[in-house]
Amino acid sequence: MTTRSLRNHMNASSDSTTLWQGLLAQLTHGSSSQAIFPFIPRPLKWLFLIILFVNIRGLPLTWHIRLFRPAVYFRLYHAIRDTIESPTQRLARSTRLSPVGRDPFTSETVFKTRATPDACDFNIHLSNSSYAMTYDMARFKYVIEHFPFLYRDGGWIALGATHYVFTREIPLNSPYEIRLSIGTWDSKWLYMVARYITYPSSSKSAAKKLANGSSSSLEVPSTGAAINSRARSPDPTLPSFEMPLPPGAVLHCTAVSRLCGKIGRITIPPAIAIATTGFGGISPSKFGEIQSWRFHDHGKRIKAFYAGGWRDVPEGERWWEDTLGGDIERKRLDRLRRLPAMVGIPVLSPAENGSGNE
Repeated sequence: MTTRSLRNHMNASSDSTTLWQGLLAQLTHGSSSQAIFPFIPRPLKWLFLIILFVNIRGLPLTWHIRLFRPAVYFRLYHAIRDTIESPTQRLARSTRLSPVGRDPFTSETVFKTRATPDACDFNIHLSNSSYAMTYDMARFKYVIEHFPFLYRDGGWIALGATHYVFTREIPLNSPYEIRLSIGTWDSKWLYMVARYITYPSSSKSAAKKLANGSSSSLEVPSTGAAINSRARSPDPTLPSFEMPLPPGAVLHCTAVSRLCGKIGRITIPPAIAIATTGFGGISPSKFGEIQSWRFHDHGKRIKAFYAGGWRDVPEGERWWEDTLGGDIERKRLDRLRRLPAMVGIPVLSPAENGSGNE
């Protein structure tokens, strides 16, 4: 570097340092004639900055960043790995990412966050709208963790409806978590259950809150018809569909969403999406075959299968019915009956729904 270029570089650095020092001085001890907006008192400026910092999660585009961060990280990380690994290594890694052999009803995603001031209302607790805003992020995280290749396969998940049952408020600045799991599914809709819970600071406080709940059992309707029952608050002492709360946890809200898998405008039956992801009793050889559909010929075969190719499989050879059969199918039908009584929303009866795999 020549002496002249070095001098120019030093001058540029000096100018940048001087600029930042000037801005800091204007906010701290600079004269009113040099300050930004000199007609505004300096304490009000600091108050504005503090409010801005406290409500930083409410700034424009912040929600989008928090929502898409898991997906961006997932895509970038695996795109880099794809460039340096062999096809065999990529296949092994994708298999590890998939929930192969897991029970679709017990596999959970936990999303942790806090009731920050921007998410609370004038009652000093989490506002109703914030439950939905946070649920979007938690649901997106669930899809990334449990259906890691659905978007890569050309699919996506549409939200049809969400039903909330509020049990108690979440106070300002309280840390809380959303625990998501599959509740059940029918021939079109996947019903996802989300539970908003907190952990009181002491076990004594937790026991007191839990004691305030009702001791009655969850009613299970004996009929298979669709039920238009009124929404009722779930018993905080009872698990949701045999999904126990963690020790010391307090239930604040239960949400049930109706989700629909899509490829383009074509519906992907929930049983197809769940089975091709690896849930249930799928055999290693069959899952390996599905993975080959994904990674050969740009995934054309898995796309065609989602888009209606599954209908061409003969009745006796529909492997996804065996994968999600037995105990999983019994749980699915039982939960279809129990879900309306839990949150008061109508769902298809087992008689109307059939096997759920059509």
